[in-house]
Amino acid sequence: MPTREEIVAELARRKEQERCRFFVPNGKQEEAIKMFENNFVSIFSGGNGAGKTVFLINLMANIIWGVQNEWFKLDIFNNWKFPKRLRIGTESSNVKETGAIDLAIKEWWPAGKYEGIKGGLPYVSQYRTSTGFVVDKMSYEQDVKEWESATLGGAFFDEPPPKDKYGATVARMRKGGVIGMFMTPLTQSAWIMDELVDSHTQRCGIVYADMEDNCKVHGVRGHLEHEHIEQIIKNMDPDEVDARVHGKSMHLSSVILGKAFNRTAHVIPDDIKMPTGAQRFLVVDPARGKPWAMGWGWVDMRGRLVFDNEYPIEDWLKCRETRLSIKDYADIIRRDEAENGPVAFKIIDRHFANARNDYGTTLKQDLEEKFGLEFQDSYNCENEVEVGIQKVKDYLRYDNTRAVDTLNFPLMAVKARCKNTMRALERWERDPVSLKPNALSPYKDHFDVVRYGCMAGLQVDSPVFFEARKPIYALGRS
Repeated sequence: MPTREEIVAELARRKEQERCRFFVPNGKQEEAIKMFENNFVSIFSGGNGAGKTVFLINLMANIIWGVQNEWFKLDIFNNWKFPKRLRIGTESSNVKETGAIDLAIKEWWPAGKYEGIKGGLPYVSQYRTSTGFVVDKMSYEQDVKEWESATLGGAFFDEPPPKDKYGATVARMRKGGVIGMFMTPLTQSAWIMDELVDSHTQRCGIVYADMEDNCKVHGVRGHLEHEHIEQIIKNMDPDEVDARVHGKSMHLSSVILGKAFNRTAHVIPDDIKMPTGAQRFLVVDPARGKPWAMGWGWVDMRGRLVFDNEYPIEDWLKCRETRLSIKDYADIIRRDEAENGPVAFKIIDRHFANARNDYGTTLKQDLEEKFGLEFQDSYNCENEVEVGIQKVKDYLRYDNTRAVDTLNFPLMAVKARCKNTMRALERWERDPVSLKPNALSPYKDHFDVVRYGCMAGLQVDSPVFFEARKPIYALGRS
């Protein structure tokens, strides 16, 4: 049996040479650890100082050498099922031995249980471990063909990867695996947000980490002094604050709604049913060549709009030319009514709907006369777009300093399945020079659907009353 001195000496050795055993995640890092259990792609989007690189290296240690401490007691770390070939992708400045990756590896990985190999390069390009894992370290500046070699079980990106390097990496996971991104989302992260975070595949998870989440005072198990955080922010480019402080995508800094739309407050579960007395609506933004953008929903007795479903259900960014005719769209609308009940309010973009076609008729006329679908025009006023944007903001407004309840709630909500609608509300942006809404943006169409719905001023026009099944007794009533 070891003596007390031997135990103390062994603990001191472990703390010095096997620091990954003693890694304690902050609150956001703990949340992100669990994310890896359920997603193919897991993204830790953090501001500067959120602990991204240290977290990346410790997470890899728990894959390579198994569970190192209680924070990683999950099956993915305890029972690695994928190939023992991993990859670290990073920017050119970080592949060097003086870069953050190698410095973190030397600090956290167990000494003597791995070796670095340069492989003819001026820096360590590969690590071989005592457990049989091989870890390649690659720069984003390397040719994409170099990224296409070897079958991988895991890939971990330090900062946002270029899209072609990411695609080449995914192609190497033919036997399964996981991908982790640990990034501050500056401008090069736009494709990640569009194609992964808001994809329709449900195989991507994301955790946002504010700089304050790693604060000793305001965070959970944080490591940074609050006064140091304040000093950093004071000297930061204002245009980069969202990304470098809050971990939010910088390319969304010019979005029209800003922070007015927020998924926590404005997105509701798909299984919520339309309440008694509410009435359904349909808003259509038709177009020539591409699919019509459509949104169904209901307005309740309080005047609250809920966008319940949308068309198309596919990712709008991937929708191109459509062969659907007016009859096909009429069939879609009729099929919805047959399945979900009558629609009390049908609204259509007045500009497109009332334009004369080659036959001298309008779309609005054709829908009514040929298919029995009567639509009302979308609103008409000066500064039409800006007025509509303000109305959407009005519908989204609530007191965010108080809990949402029956008295404090936004007048608009979106079901979780309406992914194109949510993304439009988050992404439609202004031109950085003219500051006008970007008329060519792919996010405009579904935003317009919401805009037309909010400007229609929908109210339940004839409340539904129910006959009481039992007499109601009260004072003075016989």
